[in-house]
Amino acid sequence: DRKLAEIALHEAREGYMRLFMLNPLPMWVCCRDALSILEVNNAAVGIYGYSREAFLRMKVTDLDPGTDGSGMVDGGMDLFLCGGHRHRRANGDWFDVELWSESVDYQGHTAILVIGEDITPKKRLEAVLARKLELAEQLKHIAATVPGAIYAFRLHPDGSYSLPFIDGKELEILAVATDQFSEDGAALMRYVDDSDVEVLMQSIHSSARTMSLWHEQFRIRHPVHGIRWLEGNAIPQAQDDGSVLWHGYLSDVTRRVEDTQRLEQSHEEIRTLAAHMEVIREEERSRIARELHDELGQTLTAVRMNLAQIAYLVAGQDGVLRGRLDELEQIVAEAMVSVRRISQELHPRVLDSLGLDGAIQWECNEFQKRMGIRCECLVDAGERTFHDRVKIHLFRACQEALTNVARHAAATSVQVSLSVIEKEVVLVVRDNGIGIQSGNAPVNSLGLTGMKERAAHIGGTLSIKSVPTIRGTQVELRAPLEQVLRYTS
Repeated sequence: DRKLAEIALHEAREGYMRLFMLNPLPMWVCCRDALSILEVNNAAVGIYGYSREAFLRMKVTDLDPGTDGSGMVDGGMDLFLCGGHRHRRANGDWFDVELWSESVDYQGHTAILVIGEDITPKKRLEAVLARKLELAEQLKHIAATVPGAIYAFRLHPDGSYSLPFIDGKELEILAVATDQFSEDGAALMRYVDDSDVEVLMQSIHSSARTMSLWHEQFRIRHPVHGIRWLEGNAIPQAQDDGSVLWHGYLSDVTRRVEDTQRLEQSHEEIRTLAAHMEVIREEERSRIARELHDELGQTLTAVRMNLAQIAYLVAGQDGVLRGRLDELEQIVAEAMVSVRRISQELHPRVLDSLGLDGAIQWECNEFQKRMGIRCECLVDAGERTFHDRVKIHLFRACQEALTNVARHAAATSVQVSLSVIEKEVVLVVRDNGIGIQSGNAPVNSLGLTGMKERAAHIGGTLSIKSVPTIRGTQVELRAPLEQVLRYTS
């Protein structure tokens, strides 16, 4: 029986030794009094980097040089070999370790079994969690002070959505309890104005597809204040479960939207008034031009005819009188030319007689004669049935552009084109002058402002830019053909 007991004891010791050596946690046995290491397992050798022989020449205090273990009293050793410590590896690196110890019998002597665990990853995780808690507190503070709502919105793979997080400011925006949205985001959509729901959801799905910033303005039906405008901005992040999570910010922009709408309405009223004033000006110009042509023109014609009769009657008489009559006839002739020119400038009658294409061609020819600047004209608007005022706006814009070339461009040639390109009416005036970058072109002049207004009257836009290839300036008016053809006032 004794022999069997000894065999069983031997096998048990070998089993315990195998468990000791193969344990994944670093373990060692040390002398309770001298703190010298008596045995060490494979995990300790691997983690600390010391060989087994080096370990067996060391004391526990060699692993933790900051503590020498002196002055220990009853229970002190247990404290020394338990809890959190900083140990040093063979390569000099320090790491955090958690120790547990237990008194054991080792080869007939009382010793201490020490088990260690590298808690460096745990410490790092704790630091990360602490930082996250700190950031969470900061976020709460920010959320409590900003005039809006910080939120998280999740779009699930099945198409449903929820709001995992909404700060308290959302209560002020919706005047409802927000915990109902944490699982069912559809409850939030019930507050969105019906006409905005589809656009809002399309923008969300578009952001999810492209992983791009989400930005949208939409209306909600506030239980107390009625229709309110919200503006949302959020950044999407793809999640492992196939959902998309946005973190963003909602703000009430009702006042800003209403101010913008009032400003746009004011601008529209100003544009309408300007258009009305332009109509009045054109009508007044037309009336004055007609009176100049019909009344003053006829009067000058009568004067010229009478002068011709007088000249006939005094033919062969006093040479001085004849000379004076010739001078008067020349003055009247020049006055008639001036009347025709002023009448034409006040109201382009050539539009009535030649049409828009012909009138612009005529204006280019007159510009070349007056200014001595070569003017190439390419017009092909197709002689469409444009409203008379559309013709006037396009013709006047061309006139003003040519006037600017003469005044500011220092050009030697200019090209004018009027055509229909891809369902747009396009008027282009391009010169080879000094360009707008020199600072000599009056980009904000009344003339250019007037051209922009004329473009706006027919639903178009005006752009002014330098043309690097020819060292000049290009003025371009573009208006949708369909809108131009529908022009009524």
